[in-house]
Amino acid sequence: MEYARPQNDKGLREFHDYQVLGEGPDWPPQISRALASSKLLVPIITPRYFKSRWNVAEWKTFESRERRSGLSGGLILPLVVMDPGPNAPDWFLTRPFVDMRDVFPRLDTAASTEKIKALSERVSHALQLAPPFVDGPVVSPALVEVDGPIS
Repeated sequence: MEYARPQNDKGLREFHDYQVLGEGPDWPPQISRALASSKLLVPIITPRYFKSRWNVAEWKTFESRERRSGLSGGLILPLVVMDPGPNAPDWFLTRPFVDMRDVFPRLDTAASTEKIKALSERVSHALQLAPPFVDGPVVSPALVEVDGPIS
């Protein structure tokens, strides 16, 4: 994201599992290490998001951090890019989210550019307020429940 680039000069590290992980058995520990030291979760919400044990475990990891830190939110900044559907869980429905459904079909519009810029500023602000987490506990995907078929 173009607007996040200046933050990278200040030590912002991004973890994208599709860019960092290779094939093989080492990816679960890599994800756990990345989560253990992450300050903010920015999940991309689609109807399938809630069907993945890994996604739900990431979310639950950050919910746990919010509780332990005495925060009433702020460490999870969901981006809704598709309607999450009628089966979205309560733990998602009760949380504020950034509605990006109108942005992703057309990233090249002025309105989309402004919305992405506002999102970048919101992420930057959330990172400034987030407490540091080093080696925080990570919820195992094996311990979470999802509705319907799982991935």
